[in-house]
Amino acid sequence: EAAPGVARAVAVAGHDLGNHTYSHRHLWTLPPWATVAEVDLGAAAVADATGVFPRYFRPPWGMFNWAAYVRAGQLGEERVLWSVRPEGWLGPVTAGEMAARVIRWAHPGAVIDLHDRGGHPTTPRATWTALPGVIAGLRARGFSVVPLRLLLDAAP
Repeated sequence: EAAPGVARAVAVAGHDLGNHTYSHRHLWTLPPWATVAEVDLGAAAVADATGVFPRYFRPPWGMFNWAAYVRAGQLGEERVLWSVRPEGWLGPVTAGEMAARVIRWAHPGAVIDLHDRGGHPTTPRATWTALPGVIAGLRARGFSVVPLRLLLDAAP
């Protein structure tokens, strides 16, 4: 709801969309009914903005509770976490540090967790600034940057 035009542009460009809950609350602190509402409202916000129902679910901070895990599955959302997280949520990380971490920690099948908002106040700008170097560095190491659906569909 905060940026439906951005969400629409992402969908139109063919990128994968995911549900990250409605208000990014820590699910471990919520009762089951509130967790289900977070998952449902998050999915509805994505679908309302884009016309596309989210295919994936990632809980805030990667912390599932049972209600979120079950509800995302009931909605047909594949539950996905990450294997590379270069950002500093509690402290600043420069674009150069972020790019170096991704390039150093990357491995075949890596799912990289990056944020364009939230976390430390410098994180969004550092993320956008780091992206060209991240992509170039990964390609230099022989990796391809692919949509999540291609990565997961190719998994054994």
